[in-house]
Amino acid sequence: MSSRLLNDTLFTAAGWMGVMIASFLLQMIAVRELSENLGVFQILFIRSGISLAIVTPLIAARGARLLRTDRIGMHMARNGVNFVAQAAWAYGVAMLPLAAVTALEFSTPLWVALLAALFLGERLSRHRVIAVVSGFVGVLIILRPGVEAVQLAALVVLGSALCFATSNVIAKALTRTEGTLTIVIWMQIMQLPIGFLACIWSWTDPAWSDAPWLIVIGCTGLSAHYAMAKAFSLADATVVMPIDFLRLPLAALAAYAVYREPVSIFIFLGAALMFAGNFHSVWQERQERRT
Repeated sequence: MSSRLLNDTLFTAAGWMGVMIASFLLQMIAVRELSENLGVFQILFIRSGISLAIVTPLIAARGARLLRTDRIGMHMARNGVNFVAQAAWAYGVAMLPLAAVTALEFSTPLWVALLAALFLGERLSRHRVIAVVSGFVGVLIILRPGVEAVQLAALVVLGSALCFATSNVIAKALTRTEGTLTIVIWMQIMQLPIGFLACIWSWTDPAWSDAPWLIVIGCTGLSAHYAMAKAFSLADATVVMPIDFLRLPLAALAAYAVYREPVSIFIFLGAALMFAGNFHSVWQERQERRT
């Protein structure tokens, strides 16, 4: 690949990561705004409905083959866990500073490494162990147990990271036989009734002022994951990951601008340690593949 074509590809990948970061930040703000009037389950139900409406024309255009699967049970397991993860994450967004939620989200790769070793038989190499240990230390720096009272919402967000990691590991297993669009579409189809059953007993009619935020969360729920997949298809993880880390300062900046939320230096220190360990692991694996 020529240097000019390589630069164009990396620039495009960076652009997709920008779309992903903007989508995640808008999604967090939308959840925070909606949580003042609507429950978490209701927000997720309406988001799934809007996302499904967006992908329905794609299903109509591409045909029933997008829905074809022989692993419906695995889809159900993944989406059940993923729904719990999203509900826990949304609860954390409503209760914690946005920068703290974003920092704790960076613990997901360490859970993925452990779960992949346990259930997919992937090797837990020395550099992956370093990533896991640095991840746990980073979490402790953010939470500082014994120095400050650990908030329930922070533990809930950590639980959401564990659930997201479980969902990612199942998705990784699904990709051996299923296409990405099939996985995404089944997620919307399955999570719609789950959200409905979860929120039906505490339904609150949305106000007209909620409509823009509901549209935002429905659109960004799709755009964030699509942009991430596009970025990883165009560039190596060692290029994409440092851009993803920009989510933390941008989340802190957005939270201060919109909600005047102060930011602790310990959030940045803990997140930086988690990022460094994970980046080291990815870099080492890239070097091993080259040799």
